[in-house]
Amino acid sequence: MPIEDLPYFAYGSNLDPARFAERCPDHRDLGTAWLSGHRVAFAGRSTLWGGGVGTIRRSLGHTVPGTLYHLAPEHWVTLDRIEGHPHFYKRVRVAVSGQLAWTYLLPEEVAEHPPTPDYLSAVIAGRSARGWDPSDWHAAATHAHLHTDARK
Repeated sequence: MPIEDLPYFAYGSNLDPARFAERCPDHRDLGTAWLSGHRVAFAGRSTLWGGGVGTIRRSLGHTVPGTLYHLAPEHWVTLDRIEGHPHFYKRVRVAVSGQLAWTYLLPEEVAEHPPTPDYLSAVIAGRSARGWDPSDWHAAATHAHLHTDARK
């Protein structure tokens, strides 16, 4: 299946319409979608941001809201580069709101790690731009701090 046959599911900083338009001009916003059985988290350690970055993790009883975008083939090349696929984030298929979509996530074995304040602000800006409650990202940052402190 060609990559452009499926939409992209954005759940973090790429929710911000202005930020995403810079990355992928002429994309089409297809609306809101939900990924069931998952929660947002911060993990890994980005050299660009200096801390953990947003990802999704399996978690029964939780749902992650996001936006579906239709992208041109050149947009996928751009996103793969920006997201570090396949060496950092992995582009994977997920079932959102009853349909398949591509998204980027860190592998489950990548440990949770707290974000920097700047990165947390970027992720929250994406949610706020959509008028959505960002409290799950705040909770994920707290969880990552507690998780990291417990490993010390």
